Amino acid sequence: MLWLDSLESFAPDQWNGEPVVWISQSGAQASPELRKQARRDQLRKLSSRLTGVSPDRLQMERRASGQACISGPELLWLSSASRGSWNAVAIARAPIGVDIETCPAAIPVPFNLLHPLERDSLQKLEGRARQHAFLQFWTAREAYWKAAGRGLDAPLSCSRAEMGEGQIVRIIVNGNRAGEAQTVISDEYVAAAIQMGEE
Repeated sequence: MLWLDSLESFAPDQWNGEPVVWISQSGAQASPELRKQARRDQLRKLSSRLTGVSPDRLQMERRASGQACISGPELLWLSSASRGSWNAVAIARAPIGVDIETCPAAIPVPFNLLHPLERDSLQKLEGRARQHAFLQFWTAREAYWKAAGRGLDAPLSCSRAEMGEGQIVRIIVNGNRAGEAQTVISDEYVAAAIQMGEE
């Protein structure tokens, strides 16, 4: 998975088809509608960069499952998220999900929303490490359900997350490994992305 913080740093001729996630910052005071439009514009710019098709010629559509895609020279799956002034957009050749959460100085971890195994692993951590791990679990689960076409209507009780190697978070659904999300941690946000069918 390729993570970008700007399009200028990305050479499309080097793209080998791996999922691409672009994280950017927009105006903190922007309304939800303006942030949504900013994410659409980002998706169009990134899609155009990858396909060589002008942004105004790309047709975004939403599948019956709710997943967004662009049909053009090839089918590209899309996902986007925002929190505060941060936007994350993702594009892949298979269904993909992305999520982003900001890292406030201190947040209480909502243990009551977590699977017992998640609670156990988080209770072994303290301070910022606990916050980051919680946000990795949360964003990875949200990204997974977006990629699966379910979004937040999926019951929390049927899935859980567990730490893997490095920044990988494994998603377990109904007791079975469903996929692995890649996460990125900064001082200001935690983001996760997962492509279906990829482990």
